[in-house]
Amino acid sequence: MNQDYIIFTSSKSLLTLGIVASILAPIIGIILGLYFMRRPQLVKEGGIVLLIGVVWLAVVFIIAF
Repeated sequence: MNQDYIIFTSSKSLLTLGIVASILAPIIGIILGLYFMRRPQLVKEGGIVLLIGVVWLAVVFIIAF
């Protein structure tokens, strides 16, 4: 089975998009981070976005409760 991968021209812009999404909506940031980690060329960026999303979600839960 042959899988086609999308080649992104700028992983830096996707990292910025992921960080902004993680700050505005942590759940969306976690989903985006997991999606990025499934792409071979975006594993590092996905880890960063996922980490920011999880940490920010924890901070929001601590503040809320």
